[in-house]
Amino acid sequence: SPLSDQESAAAMAAALDECRRRLKHLSDSEIRYRTIFENTGAATLLIDADTTIATINSRFAQLLGYSKAEIEGRKPWTEFIHPDDLERMKGYHHLRRIAPGDAPNTYAFRLKTRTSEIRQVLITIDMIPGSEQSVASLMDISEHMAAEKALRDSEERYRLLVETMTEGLIVQDREGRIRYVNSRACEIIGHPSSKLLGHPGRRFTAPESQAPWDEQLAQRRRGVAAPYEITWQSEDGGHTRCRVSPRVRFDEAGQYDGSFAILTDITAIRRSEKALRLSEELFSKAFRATPSSMLITTLAEGLVVNVNDSVLATTGHNLQEVVGFPLREIGLFPNTESY
Repeated sequence: SPLSDQESAAAMAAALDECRRRLKHLSDSEIRYRTIFENTGAATLLIDADTTIATINSRFAQLLGYSKAEIEGRKPWTEFIHPDDLERMKGYHHLRRIAPGDAPNTYAFRLKTRTSEIRQVLITIDMIPGSEQSVASLMDISEHMAAEKALRDSEERYRLLVETMTEGLIVQDREGRIRYVNSRACEIIGHPSSKLLGHPGRRFTAPESQAPWDEQLAQRRRGVAAPYEITWQSEDGGHTRCRVSPRVRFDEAGQYDGSFAILTDITAIRRSEKALRLSEELFSKAFRATPSSMLITTLAEGLVVNVNDSVLATTGHNLQEVVGFPLREIGLFPNTESY
């Protein structure tokens, strides 16, 4: 039956209340959305299918150096892209609208600001369901990229410096395992890096140097670092005498975390020293044993440096009465003027 006027009025009032409730809900939702959009912490924008920038937040405006009024509904995003990145990003824009799953959601590109400054940017972008718009958040990673490049450059300089050192460099962890060796260290030790890395340094020392190596490792763990010598044994069994100049490494908690050391090949030095000692011994024996009287003096002062046994036997002096005294005062020869 037809509704009475009172019933019709009540139904209309209920419909109006529901309409007001839904409008309020939509208004509240829009306010929440705009609040989130504006304060998301990243430069954020909405993009139309024709590449026009529909809406931006304050962070995006600050990143580019424009006001919202200058961008929203007026400028395409393509205007702010570095030429070398433009075609790639236009391809993503088109692909995202015909095959969303095939277009990347996160990638880096270069952004041009109002002052033509180039900023490195990381973008996260996706389509808004049920629309032709996409929403994108941008993070300025220029400082991060610059820091990474500086770090790479520094590491490359360090690598070149280390690899061209005339001395060896070896790095060990807290267990004494080798974690790094430069080319010169491989030459000194006599093994390629592929066989050294991950293994205890002790394994590559000569048998007589293994106990000293263990003692030195124990000292490193106590924080003591003093130069010492060891002998390496190469793959072919050859020996290389080496001076090791260590430094201790500590972690952030101040605990022993390993060590690094400079390796100096002193094989030739020790051979020369040995040869010199042998030569001196041979000379001393020959000098002492020769039947002819021989002595050594300084040229300037005429001080006696040494005499052989024949001189002592002939003169009746002993070494303490001769060595270090002027030849004139000793009276070994009757006529020192002619001498």
